[in-house]
Amino acid sequence: MSTESSQPAGEDSEENRLVFAVCHEIGNWVTAIRLQAHLLDEDLGPKDLALASIEVDELCARTSAVLSQLRPLLAAGAPKQLSSTPAAVLSALEHGLTDLGGRGASLVIERADDLGELTLDPEALHAILVTTVLGAIDAVRPEGKVVVRAEPGDAELQIVVLDDSGSDEDLPGWRDQALRGRILACALADRILSRSGGRLEVSRCEGQNRVAFCLPTAA
Repeated sequence: MSTESSQPAGEDSEENRLVFAVCHEIGNWVTAIRLQAHLLDEDLGPKDLALASIEVDELCARTSAVLSQLRPLLAAGAPKQLSSTPAAVLSALEHGLTDLGGRGASLVIERADDLGELTLDPEALHAILVTTVLGAIDAVRPEGKVVVRAEPGDAELQIVVLDDSGSDEDLPGWRDQALRGRILACALADRILSRSGGRLEVSRCEGQNRVAFCLPTAA
């Protein structure tokens, strides 16, 4: 169900619209978790029990990842401007995703060279990266590939998430679609980045989705 018709009025309407979409998404996941819990009560074999357990684990991880973005989204005043290197950002991302694994997808987080320092809230960046990567993993599995890497740009730096999911989803057209799943992740990332002087670029080329977090660097 689209959330577009439920946009509230007021100067904080964009944040309110995104929070409404987050609540709607989490409500769907909680329903799915309850369903899996009921399945665990059934007479399932070892394989089905394991699959149900993994599904619950993934849904909880997604819920936690999306909730973590509400703090930077709703933070009062100017966002924190802290320095961090691309290497530190990617290392933290790799560490944060270790327990989740690729669930059958191939996840590659490339090492970053000395590309300068980023100036934004590293915690907020980590939150939107985790959600984006989880969405990419879900889209490509079980045999697809997701790559995360840092790329230099003109007066900025990009953290790029590439995936080879099918073209049946219009990820580059996220601005005109209902706020759920990967589309909601793009909307949250775009809003949080824009408040820190960054921006989001989404494109599709040679069978791959490319989500680029364009980030300001230290002078």
